[in-house]
Amino acid sequence: MGTYINLNSTFAINNISLFLHKFEINISQMLSIKLKNIMSSIFYKIYINYIFIIIGSVVKKCNIIRMYRKHNIMDRVWKLLETNLKGRKGTRGGNTQDNRRFINAVF
Repeated sequence: MGTYINLNSTFAINNISLFLHKFEINISQMLSIKLKNIMSSIFYKIYINYIFIIIGSVVKKCNIIRMYRKHNIMDRVWKLLETNLKGRKGTRGGNTQDNRRFINAVF
């Protein structure tokens, strides 16, 4: 069986908060020293480039998702365009449907 610590007591809470505060100060000091070393070295450029690559990939994924969304023209707009888009003479089948697909692809 493990030991049970009563966190409701003020003594335990004060000790934990004091420990976390000291730990936070030590971490911030270590980080500032490491950041100075990184910035003074050539690896600083590599870290910056890596951050830009991550940001660029996120933005690129957002744009790709937007590109694949379908933008079909409305039926009332197609009725106006359909009279001006005649199919070729001498062909059978879905010329108007093919014309509408082409217009949707363009827009």
